[in-house]
Amino acid sequence: MARLELTGVEKRYGAVEVLRDVNLRIDDGAGVEPVGATAMNPTQKLLIKFAAKYRKTERVARAKYRAAVRLGRVGQAEVYAQSMDHARRNRASNLRLAQVSE
Repeated sequence: MARLELTGVEKRYGAVEVLRDVNLRIDDGAGVEPVGATAMNPTQKLLIKFAAKYRKTERVARAKYRAAVRLGRVGQAEVYAQSMDHARRNRASNLRLAQVSE
């Protein structure tokens, strides 16, 4: 048995037709969530924001790593390499978590 059923839905804004003959059926127990940029939940938005932050951190660490290698500072280069790896893993992890929370 359907919990919600819509048949032949139409919507217009003046002369602009935005929906035509839309049918929707949601059965009991079905999980439904709207998709799209405006329907993101707060957790997804936060995780994507953190992923962008880690991408910037990774770029900065990469530039510092290259400079340290050029200058022959092996110890500093190793620290920056670890920082790049850490930022890359955190960015990937946050993007995975954002997909799971959809």
